[in-house]
Amino acid sequence: MTHTVTEAFSFLDSINELPGIRAHWVERIDGIDVDCNRDGAMRNLRENHQAQVESFAGTAARWWRAEQVHGQQVAEVPTPSEITAPDGLPVVPAVDGMITAVAGQVLSIYVADCGAIWLADKRTRAIGLLHSGKKGTEYNILNEAVELMTQRF
Repeated sequence: MTHTVTEAFSFLDSINELPGIRAHWVERIDGIDVDCNRDGAMRNLRENHQAQVESFAGTAARWWRAEQVHGQQVAEVPTPSEITAPDGLPVVPAVDGMITAVAGQVLSIYVADCGAIWLADKRTRAIGLLHSGKKGTEYNILNEAVELMTQRF
């Protein structure tokens, strides 16, 4: 069973009110086994998450995912650097965050006990999405992303 976004996720309202920017959250999905290692969980979730992205952004949208190595690195996308994740889909290697100012890009991360941080610039329409766990928070991934967005956009 797939859950849909409800009013409980109103924390994204301020971002979704910005023209040309949309944010989405996929809840835990009942009936899909994620009680395994990360690679197995990603393989098990792949089909549903692809459907969620297509429903949210359309089939032509470019879907970027961070490799999520529990660090502070942030990449600007689109980027030519990708590797194949265990679920068979590409990821941006060695990063826990991504930023872009290119319309039509979908940024995505997975979180379990870590936090997701959404960024949006009202003026430039640049966006960012960060995976911030204990190490990412200690290494100040948020500051890394804001500095990179400031430099690039």
